[in-house]
Amino acid sequence: MATARPANLRRAALPLLAALCAAAGLAPGCSRATVRDRLVIAYEDGVISLDPHRQDESVTISVLANIYEGLVGFDADMRIVPLVAQGYTNPAGGGWRFHLRPGVTFHNGERLSAGDVVYSMERARSGPASAMRGLLAAVDRVTALDSLTVEITTSRPLPTLINVLSQVAIVPQGSDPDRQAVGTGPYRFVRYLPGRGVELAANGRYWGPAARYRTVEFRSIADGAERTAALLRGDVDLSASIDEGQREQIGRHPGLKMLVIPGTSVSIIGFAAPGPTDPLADARVRRALSLAIDRAAIIDNVYHGYAQPANQLVHPTIFGFAPGLPPIARDTAAAARLLRAAGYGRGLTLRLDVARELRSEIAPLSAQLREVGIRLVADTLDWSDLYHRIESGTSTCYRMGISCSFGDASEIINDLHSGRRAAGGYRNPSLDRLIDDADREFDAARRQAVLQRAMTLLMEDLPVVPLYLRDDCYGIRRGLAWQPRADGLVLAKEIRPEGSR
Repeated sequence: MATARPANLRRAALPLLAALCAAAGLAPGCSRATVRDRLVIAYEDGVISLDPHRQDESVTISVLANIYEGLVGFDADMRIVPLVAQGYTNPAGGGWRFHLRPGVTFHNGERLSAGDVVYSMERARSGPASAMRGLLAAVDRVTALDSLTVEITTSRPLPTLINVLSQVAIVPQGSDPDRQAVGTGPYRFVRYLPGRGVELAANGRYWGPAARYRTVEFRSIADGAERTAALLRGDVDLSASIDEGQREQIGRHPGLKMLVIPGTSVSIIGFAAPGPTDPLADARVRRALSLAIDRAAIIDNVYHGYAQPANQLVHPTIFGFAPGLPPIARDTAAAARLLRAAGYGRGLTLRLDVARELRSEIAPLSAQLREVGIRLVADTLDWSDLYHRIESGTSTCYRMGISCSFGDASEIINDLHSGRRAAGGYRNPSLDRLIDDADREFDAARRQAVLQRAMTLLMEDLPVVPLYLRDDCYGIRRGLAWQPRADGLVLAKEIRPEGSR
């Protein structure tokens, strides 16, 4: 899962196919801009892994998107564009044939071929450590028809296939990306930096426009004040995460600009595999938890208004958002009644794993939950440690953000299917049927209605408790031009000196 899509993408895959074909004539070009020595981009977290198939963490996805490419991708406005595939066809009898762009080379100098695509797809859809197995579950076969043609056959209709393929990075046959990161992107991996930052260098063989910077550093600075101080000093050109407390400083500084766009990542409290005796296995306890939280108060006091309350698991721009769902209003009396009905009239203790950068939420959240009899015990961790704890299932209750990488609510909803990943041990046969129906429905209106019914059902059961949608705030040095992307990625190839093309 990983973020914001404009309304013109909120349709099923069929119109996207036309967009891909229309863009298939995109030709490699050369930038006339002066090549500059270095660009430094700061993030709050470091890279989890160099393997693009084995994680779905947002900072890592953003950094690796500068190294790797898929068959297709999204532009800044979430329109499908060709990358290493220059087009496709749908032959009679099913299957999708992708025609690779000739002359594309990997960072190690090897020429891209259909065999590399087959290897990458197989690794992503069936590798034991792949984070993409659920997304690619309907892919039945991937075949190289010749050196530049790949056929993908699905076991059932898959209206989101084009969207999903934007998430599958192409790597060389037989490679292990976590040992040696080799892609086809505009920048190649050079080395790790302290704190799991990375240094990249321009790929001189890139098939597209030439890189504007010889080297790009993605620097990990966990502390928000330190990150802002580095930007103020000029040590950093762009900060991809400006904390609420530092935004006024950025806005006043004559050499900096602050860019703010509505975020599409939904802040949540998630649950993982609670046993039958765990209080969180009871939907009444989860509803009580949700009703006890005053979302607006936390937004005002912790996020200074740079957020909106969330009433479901996706942003309003995501295909499958249910506009008829009401806001989640705080109701402490109803929360207390639910706890009594569930057998916790004397209260209960809830352990919550929280990333250190979100520790400002703990005090107000604890105070709110205490009013209904829930005692919060928070364990603060570095984000990388929390991520590994969540992925391994050892965190039974955690605070994180979720988002849709390809603009479709199925990416999140499908994770709750009993026969798939089934996050949190949640089981609901009615939801399973809705997911199955949506996965084989190509009619956009009917598919949207099914996803909206699924979302409504989830908000009754609350296997995940939505909290709020935070704005994405960036600080950038004056003299640089960049438009924040709807998907939250920071691509160095899109950052340019002001006035240049």
